[in-house]
Amino acid sequence: PSIFGLLLSPCCPPLMLFLCVPAVICGHKARGRIQRAMTTQGGGTSVAGLVVGYIGIALTILSLPIYLAIALPAFTKARAKATEARDASIALVCQSNVRQLQAAKEQYMLEHQGALPKSIDELLGPSLPGATAKCPGGGAYSLGGMNGDVACSLHSVEEEKIKAQADEAALARA
Repeated sequence: PSIFGLLLSPCCPPLMLFLCVPAVICGHKARGRIQRAMTTQGGGTSVAGLVVGYIGIALTILSLPIYLAIALPAFTKARAKATEARDASIALVCQSNVRQLQAAKEQYMLEHQGALPKSIDELLGPSLPGATAKCPGGGAYSLGGMNGDVACSLHSVEEEKIKAQADEAALARA
């Protein structure tokens, strides 16, 4: 198994250690038995097991920086993509909340002869007692005045930037 492990060293360091450590252990046990029996029979095999096992362990240890150099950027990239997806998801939830709050504001104004609610909590109060409107990204919602729309302090600004960039790109193409 230790020669097989030596051949697999470039492929999988944990597998290499799994195969080389037993070779070293068995080599040491065999050496001890041979010395206690005061014979030379099997001495070459025990030394071969020790040499192959220790070489395999050394190659595994020396190859770890290479594996880390390959794996760490990949993990960092995957983590960045996951964070980006989570942020996009939070922005979508916030946009959905803004739309629902806007609909609730319009309904409130219809029911109260055009009067604005004093706060988001008052807007939610009659229909959802104890409920609070919170942006999942940490922003705060504002009612936006009589003719204004409900907005999030965090995501509405980002949304406006994205719309402005899209408008600029459309003008550049035209």
